Parts: sequence; C-alpha cells; structure tokens
Amino acid sequence: MVSHLNTDFIIAVVVTLVVSSGCYVRQDEQDALKVADRIHSQLKRHDFQAIYRESEESFKAAGDESKLVIALQQIQDAVGSLKNATPIAYQSVLDSSAGKKHVLIYNLEFERAPGKEKLTFIRTKDGQMKLFDIIIEPTN
Repeated sequence: MVSHLNTDFIIAVVVTLVVSSGCYVRQDEQDALKVADRIHSQLKRHDFQAIYRESEESFKAAGDESKLVIALQQIQDAVGSLKNATPIAYQSVLDSSAGKKHVLIYNLEFERAPGKEKLTFIRTKDGQMKLFDIIIEPTN
C-alpha cells in the first residue's frame, strides 16, 4: 500500500512539473515575441540606438552602440527599410555561460529584398526578457 501511494505521488509531481514547465516555456516565448515586436518597430522607425539601449548588458559589452547603428544602417542602405517580420521558429536552449536562451527566427521583408533574422534573448535577474544577440541577413 505504501509503495502504491508513493508511486501515485511521484506521478503527480512529475505531471505537475511537466505542465508547469510547458506553461513557463509558453510565457518565455510570448515575452520574447513582445520584445521582438518592439525591436521590429524600432527598426522600422530607424531607432537603432533604442535597440542598443534596451539590450542586455553582455550584448552591450560585446560592442559599442555606434557599431550596431552602423551595421543596421548599412543593411538598410542595401535593402531598404523593414516592411514586415514573420516569426517562423522559437527554441529555448541552455548555455553554460548565459543560462537559458530564447531564440526566435524570422523571415524578413525589406523594401528591396527578403531576409532572415535570428534574435536571441535572455531573461535578466529581475525577470525582464532582453536582447542578447541579433543577426540579420538579407537574402538578395
């Protein structure tokens, strides 16, 4: 009788953990999508400085604001302004140095060419989802 109760308890705990982690992953994805929407709005407005300002600290440590602004301006000069961004994939991955990363992949539509984008986010200690890395590749 004791082992049956222990088995039922263990099954209940495992089911609870699986359901809870699924909800947490959905929340992570929703939070990453919200930040990505803001980034795409900033790209459309040519507000590249805001992308840098609102990014995670390790992103800022990897390069200064002017390098990001120049790189994004060069992309815009080559293919025009961003018109549309369509999410095509989300993945949550563990990184030994950064912890849990949240990756979104987008198909992009610029004025003169299509493109791909990979946005990587991490959750800060205070719970905010912030940009950790951005890769934009026009495919003209």
